[in-house]
Amino acid sequence: METGVITRILTFAVVTVAACLLAILFRNRVVFHRWAGGWLIVFVLLAVSGILLVDTSIQRIQDTADMNEWPSVSGEVTKSEITDGRNYRPEITYVYYVDRVMYEGVSKMGAPGFGGKNKRFEVAETIVEEYSPGHELSVRYNPVDPSESTLSITTPWSVYTKLSLGLILHIGSLIQILNLLLNLRRRRTCPVV
Repeated sequence: METGVITRILTFAVVTVAACLLAILFRNRVVFHRWAGGWLIVFVLLAVSGILLVDTSIQRIQDTADMNEWPSVSGEVTKSEITDGRNYRPEITYVYYVDRVMYEGVSKMGAPGFGGKNKRFEVAETIVEEYSPGHELSVRYNPVDPSESTLSITTPWSVYTKLSLGLILHIGSLIQILNLLLNLRRRRTCPVV
């Protein structure tokens, strides 16, 4: 995993934990009424978390688009099996050659990890049957690091879910920040009776 991606994930985790801690600390409504800054901090942290989610999702979509530009070579399946952890998923092991050097790769073939257990097994079984050992296939590899390869170039559905969640978090938080600031302004400009 790239250092930039790890940094983004860690930053997101820290901001999310900080927002949760602030929400717990200031959950008493009396404290929030007296100190609206608590809500402001929470919403700012949530807005930043939303931006980080959007950023990492867009980066993943861009990485997938970049993979479409990778050169392809012919490869051969060496092992094809169904893994049975929490989800049934196909696991295709393959070899390919770049400049007479053999590389090995493993692919989950972009099979979704959701749905009923029987349906996941059927999908995995179909893929494993299609990619039986000895089957020739097209492998795309990273020209900078030929040991990095892929068989299927698709953006996982979870990336779009994270992108949507990030947009909702960010836009919702910005609306709440504006609401808080307008309410504070109204309180200051209202005449005291």
